[in-house]
Formats: sequence, C-alpha cells, structure tokens
Amino acid sequence: SEFGRQLRDAHAEWTARVRAEQARIDRYQLRNFFGDRVQLEHVAYVVNEIEFIDGIDVGMEDFSRWSGEGHEFCIVDITVNNASQMSNIAGLAQCVLVDAAGNRYPVDEDATFALKLDYKKTLKRPVTFRWRLDRIQPGIPGRAQLVFRIPDAAARTKLGLDIIRQDDSVLVRLEER
Repeated sequence: SEFGRQLRDAHAEWTARVRAEQARIDRYQLRNFFGDRVQLEHVAYVVNEIEFIDGIDVGMEDFSRWSGEGHEFCIVDITVNNASQMSNIAGLAQCVLVDAAGNRYPVDEDATFALKLDYKKTLKRPVTFRWRLDRIQPGIPGRAQLVFRIPDAAARTKLGLDIIRQDDSVLVRLEER
C-alpha cells in the first residue's frame, strides 16, 4: 500500500541520516592506545601493557589455571585513578577484551584470582587494586591486572579493551600509538 511505501521510505531516509552522522562522528573520534588516560565519570584508566601466557602456576593445584589447548591467557595491566574529590567505587569486572573480528571475551575471574596469588608470591607486579569492586581514594592510583582467556588466533589480531562503567564505555586499542 501507499502508506507502507511512505513508511519504508521515511525509515530508510532516517537510517541513512543516522549512519551519516555516526560516520562523521567516527571520523573525528579519538583513538585510545597504551598509556593514554581515559576517563569514565570520576575514574581515570591507563592501560600499561599486555602479556600472553599459557598458564598460571601458583604452586597449589586448586588455584593454578591453564589456558588449555588452542587458547592463551591475555593479561592486561591497568592503572585506575579516582579523579574526583571524594572516594569512589571503581570496578573492572565488566571490562571486555575485543579482537579484530569483534569477538568479545569476558574477564576470566578464576585466572585473575590465580594471577593475584602468583604475583603476591613472586612480587612480579604490584597489585594494589582489587579488580572486581574496590573503593579508591582521590589522587591515589591503584594497579590491577585482568586476565582474559582467548583463542590463539585472536591473540595474533589487533585487540582492544572495552572499559565499561555503568552506561558508558571506552575502547582502548592494545597497541602503541
């Protein structure tokens, strides 16, 4: 019917306008990389480095974790800082690792816990922030590591860390600027 055609045309025109506006925004969108400070609400984040490993051996079978055949663990080292004037809660549990194909990998909680135990034992990296949910004081940065279990093939692509805080998020490319 005529009304249905007009409705489809109006929807197509609206969709084209939205896509054109998004393309204009994307052209000028900041790209974030290692070492760049990104801020969501009152919390600032800096991704320091990443590392790929096959397993985390803490010396206790119940707590050690292995990535398994065809997979690797990707460790993301991140600094969290409260940019406000009062203490705030900053959680990293909602962060997601994104590969070049758009696949999304959640934090591996068991491997992250094992890494925390291993780092306490070896003093390899300072762990000053509990990654799940921790209150941070203004101006005192905390350091945390997140572990993601990803396929070997994804580890060889360009990766990004999608930092999510409530209704907002920012993607940090895990590469040098």
